[in-house]
Amino acid sequence: VLMPYGPLCIAVGFIFGFYWGFVIQIGAMAITNLALYAVGRHLLRDWVEAQMHQYRLWKGLTRMLASDWQEAAKINLLLCFMPIPYGSHGYLFALSEVPFAQFISVFMIGMMPNTCLN
Repeated sequence: VLMPYGPLCIAVGFIFGFYWGFVIQIGAMAITNLALYAVGRHLLRDWVEAQMHQYRLWKGLTRMLASDWQEAAKINLLLCFMPIPYGSHGYLFALSEVPFAQFISVFMIGMMPNTCLN
């Protein structure tokens, strides 16, 4: 989940070619984020909320993500271009009230340019 994305993406593109490599990478990202979202939403949510309850920034972020889907989509897109592990996106949005369909659709759109360039 927290493995470097670039080398794996380059290897898949080298082995399978651009088009099939792109399809495989998009499918792998969707499956990975589905698993992370499920773990974050159903298994670890209560524990993480108990740990983060004291931080005002955390409460404000989760409240803002739940209140406005357009702002949540903007944050999701911006996170795709930041140098943080891509596995953390699914987990972060699982801890908010953002529905999975909204999260995964915006995340995939945001990851397509990076996937093509790698």
